[in-house]
Amino acid sequence: MTKPKKTQPVHTGSMNYTHIAVIIILSAAVFANSLPGNFVWDDEIQVVKNWRIRSFENLPSAFTTAFWSFLGTPAENQTNFYRPVQTITYMLAYAVGGLSPTAYHAFSIIYHAAASVFVYLIGLELTFAPGVAFATAALFAVHPAHTEAVAWIAAIPDVACGAFYFAAVLFYFRYSRTRTRASLWLSCLLFFAALLSKEMAVTLPFFLLLLRRHSSSSEEGSFLASLRQVIPLFAVLALYLMMRVAALGLLATSYLQVQAGWLDWLSLGVRVLGDYFRYSLVPYPLSAFHLIPLKLEYRFVSTSLSLAVIAVLAMVLWLFRARIPEALFWFSSFGLMLVPVFYFKGMSNTFFAERYLYIPSFAMIALVVSTAGRLNIPKFHLIVGAIGVVFALAAVYRNEVWRTSERLYQTTLALQPEVTHMRINLADIYLKRNDDTSARDLLASAIKYMESDRYVRDPYELYRAYVGLGAIEARAGRYAEAREDFKKAIGVNPNGDWGYLYLGGIFMEAEGDYPKAIENFRKAIELGPLNEVARDYLGVAMLNQKNYDEAIRYFEEALKVNPNYEDARNYLAIASQARP
Repeated sequence: MTKPKKTQPVHTGSMNYTHIAVIIILSAAVFANSLPGNFVWDDEIQVVKNWRIRSFENLPSAFTTAFWSFLGTPAENQTNFYRPVQTITYMLAYAVGGLSPTAYHAFSIIYHAAASVFVYLIGLELTFAPGVAFATAALFAVHPAHTEAVAWIAAIPDVACGAFYFAAVLFYFRYSRTRTRASLWLSCLLFFAALLSKEMAVTLPFFLLLLRRHSSSSEEGSFLASLRQVIPLFAVLALYLMMRVAALGLLATSYLQVQAGWLDWLSLGVRVLGDYFRYSLVPYPLSAFHLIPLKLEYRFVSTSLSLAVIAVLAMVLWLFRARIPEALFWFSSFGLMLVPVFYFKGMSNTFFAERYLYIPSFAMIALVVSTAGRLNIPKFHLIVGAIGVVFALAAVYRNEVWRTSERLYQTTLALQPEVTHMRINLADIYLKRNDDTSARDLLASAIKYMESDRYVRDPYELYRAYVGLGAIEARAGRYAEAREDFKKAIGVNPNGDWGYLYLGGIFMEAEGDYPKAIENFRKAIELGPLNEVARDYLGVAMLNQKNYDEAIRYFEEALKVNPNYEDARNYLAIASQARP
C-alpha cells in the first residue's frame, strides 16, 4: 500500500488583481509616514558620508570590497558585510534625490510592497485559498515588526533581500509547475540578487528542499531526487560564496571577543529563537535594540520559558501533523530561515534584532493563517481583519519613532536604560545643542552601566563616553580635566580618531601650540579618513596661521566628506575671502 500523496505546490487559478492592488496600497499606506523621516542612527555614515554612492563609476567596487570599505580604514574593510545591492540602491536613490532621505525611504517602501505582493503570489502557488493567500500577504504588509526594516534606511538590505528572496521562490514554483526554463533562470537571477542584498538569502535552496520533501510522495520524494531539482540554486550559492571570499576572505573577519561556555552560546540560541517566535506573533514591545545577556546565569528563567514554549509547540504540531501537515512544515521553515542570525560571534553584540524577522515572519504568518483556514475557524476573515488593523496602527505609530534619532534613542532607553551606545548617541545630540548638563548625565550613567558584566559591551562605547566627557570639560574651560578624559579615551582605543582630534583642539585653543595641534589633527585624519571635523579643525589651524591655500584645501575636503557640514562651508567662505 502506497503512502497518500501530499499536496503539491501547483497553481490554483488566476491571481486576483484587486487583491494585489490592496496589498500594494496597504504596504505603501502603512509606511507612508516614514517618507518624511530623517537620516537616523547609522544612516548619517552609510549615506551622507558614503562618497561611493555619488557616482556609478564606483559600481565595480561594490562587488569587490566590503560594504564599509568606503570609510577608508583597514579595520572597516575587515567586516562581514558583503552587500552590493545595498550600495547600488543607495546609488539609485542618490541619483534620484541626492541626500534627501525621502528618496531612500521610497526605495524601502517599493521593496516592501514588492515583497508583500510576492508573498501573496507564493500563497496561490502553494494552493492557499485566495482569501488565505491575501490574508497572509496583508498581515505581512502591515506587520509592526517590519518597521525597523522598512523605516530605517540602513536596513534596506533586509527589505531588498526579502523582495528578491520571495520573487525567487515564486519563479521556482512556476518552473516546477510549467518546466519553463525561463522561470528557472529568472529564479536563479533573483536568488543571486537576494544573496547580494544580505546573507539571510542563503537559506532559500534549503527552504525549497524542505518544501519538496514535505510536498512529495515517498516514491517521488527521495532526498536525491529533491536535491537534483534545486542544484541550479546551489550553483548560484556557490558562485556567491566565491565572490564573497574574493572580497572579504575565507570566513567572517570580525568576531565577538568574549569569554563564554558552550552552554551559554547554546542556550542563547534557545532564548533568541523564543524571542523571534514571540515577536512574529505578538510584536510588542518594539525596540531599536534588544539587550540579552550572554551568560545563562543572567537569563535562566527566560531561557527555560523559551525552551518550554518551543518544545510544547513542536510536540503539538507533531501530534497533529496528519490533520494539519503544513503547520509543522511552516514551523520548521521559520527556524530554517533564521539560521544565519544564530552566528552570534560574527554579529557583534546584536543577538536579536527585529529586522532579522523580515523574511522568517512570512513562515510564521503562513503557519497561523493557513492553519486557521484549514480548521475553519469561525469568523476567520473578521479576526484577521481585526489583527490587521491593530498591526497597521502599531506600525504607523512605530514609524514615527524612527523619524528622528533623538526620539528613537529616547524611546529605546525608556524600555532598556542599559543600552549604553544609545545613551552616548543621545548625549552627542545634546552636545550639539549645547545642553552639556543632560549630555554629562547620559555619559556618566553609560560609564556606570558598563561596569556591569551582565551584558556584552563594546569597548568602543567606553571610548566614546570619555571623548564626550572631555568635550564637555573643554567647552567649560577645564582643560586639565578634558586632557585626562581624552587620554583615557585613547587608552581604551588607541586607534580612535576623536581623542586625538580633541586633544589637538586643546593645544590650539588653550595653549596656542599649533605644531602639536596640527600633529594631532593629522593623526585624527589618518585614523578616521572620513572625519570631516578633523579636517575642519585642521583648516581652522591653517586659517589662523594665514595659510589660506591649505585652509581652503581642508575645508573643501571636509565638505567632500559631508556636503551638509555648515561649519566647513562657513569657514571656507572666510578663507576664500581672506586669501590675497
